[in-house]
Amino acid sequence: MKRRILDTPGTWWVRERVDEAAVLVDAEDYYAMFHACAERAQRSILLAGWQFDSEVALLRGDEATGRGEVRLLRFLNQLCERNPALRIHILAWDFSVVSSMEREWLQRVAFDWRTHHNLRFEFDACVIAEGSHHQKFALVDETIAFVGGTDLCDHRWDRRSHREPDELRRDLDGHLYPPYHEVHAYFTGPAVRPLTEFFRRRWASAAGEPLEVSPPPLPLELPMRRGLRLAAREVAIARTEAAGEAGPCEEIRAQLVAAIGAAERLIYAETQYFSARAVEDALVARMRDPSLPILDVIFVIPENTEAFKETVAVGVSQARLIERVRRVAGETGHHVGFYVTVAPGASKEGHDVATYIHSKVMVVDDRFLSLGSANLANRSMGVDTEINVAFEADGADSEASIRAVRVSLLAEHLGARDEELPELRDTHGLVARLDAACRARTHRLRFFAGKDPSAEDPVLSVVHAGLSQYLDPETPMLEAAVESPAAWGDMLARSVARLRELFGR
Repeated sequence: MKRRILDTPGTWWVRERVDEAAVLVDAEDYYAMFHACAERAQRSILLAGWQFDSEVALLRGDEATGRGEVRLLRFLNQLCERNPALRIHILAWDFSVVSSMEREWLQRVAFDWRTHHNLRFEFDACVIAEGSHHQKFALVDETIAFVGGTDLCDHRWDRRSHREPDELRRDLDGHLYPPYHEVHAYFTGPAVRPLTEFFRRRWASAAGEPLEVSPPPLPLELPMRRGLRLAAREVAIARTEAAGEAGPCEEIRAQLVAAIGAAERLIYAETQYFSARAVEDALVARMRDPSLPILDVIFVIPENTEAFKETVAVGVSQARLIERVRRVAGETGHHVGFYVTVAPGASKEGHDVATYIHSKVMVVDDRFLSLGSANLANRSMGVDTEINVAFEADGADSEASIRAVRVSLLAEHLGARDEELPELRDTHGLVARLDAACRARTHRLRFFAGKDPSAEDPVLSVVHAGLSQYLDPETPMLEAAVESPAAWGDMLARSVARLRELFGR
């Protein structure tokens, strides 16, 4: 009998029953379902996120026709005006100066001063110095929870076709932006209650006042059902918190490491970043265990980082980790593929247009599924606040539903036809078949180049040597470093050592 991954100690915070659950692929479905449920909210809407934008449109094109206000803040404000009993509370990360150019100007004015008095907005600064509140979840009437990697903000909306260009995929300035891939989940039932209590604790900490959430007088009937249904009876919720109520909390790290160690056939992952040493070490250890079967390991990642600071923080480390994983796979006979996906039929100046991967997903042997806000990055394992949900199969039906999610995701990235789906269901030799498709360029999947961006950039090499451990740390260290002259000296020494390597003296 296979060992259940979630029976490993420390791999979850809450395991609770769900009445129904589904995976929402790409923001079109998540935004539409959130909008429909929020329209019917009777007493409460609770939103926690890394970023919000007041003017982002939740519905677009024909779906927005006849639906009234669809821009986020105006929509929420309208709900309060229609229903005096409704209370809406929004918690957003009180972002650092490094992220200020990515945020809406005068956001507190937009969300707090120009809205109905029943709509409350708070910046949450209750996080360690170098951390961020990266959790993304929404709760409606204590009935339905939306949890995943998608913020209600600009530059996230896309649909599963990822056409390029798509006239509906425009930012708040009216500019077209490239394809963008997201994954979220929803569930109903008793598992929603612990998340409500979790939000209440965060609100009390950030706002300095208690939050009372009134139950709805009538059960919320889901107005629509979208996404890929999961035949799940329970969900396991896991967190990362560097400064939790009972000390550091690293349930997500423990869960992913346990899942990798238990893999027998397949590991499938989508991640915005791959720089987590804990994940790399777990994968290398699993591949080097000669008593266990050969694996097919698939990573779908972005073609490039979005900004220079991300290249410094994770881009160089990611390239080096990928090189090590590929080398160990070659030594041990495992099959590993790192891929990017491109928009169908699109070309920009003779080159493919890549879909940006913002999702955070791991599937193991089609019997375990984890998704949420946590990237496979060091800071997501021990510094930022994160929240993931996991589903583990307890029978043939639940395993089939997890497999259907994995196949659907891979089919989207590959651009697979219906008659090709059986080949995606079969995990044996899957990496070899994907590699063949990449070489033939008959589909939308491409090999990830995986070059170290610092190899030909001396400035980046020096900056990375000095700052990377502070920009993508495994554990909190910035506060101590600021107060420690030795830490500043260590940072300078690493930079000088790298300069000497580059110039041969």
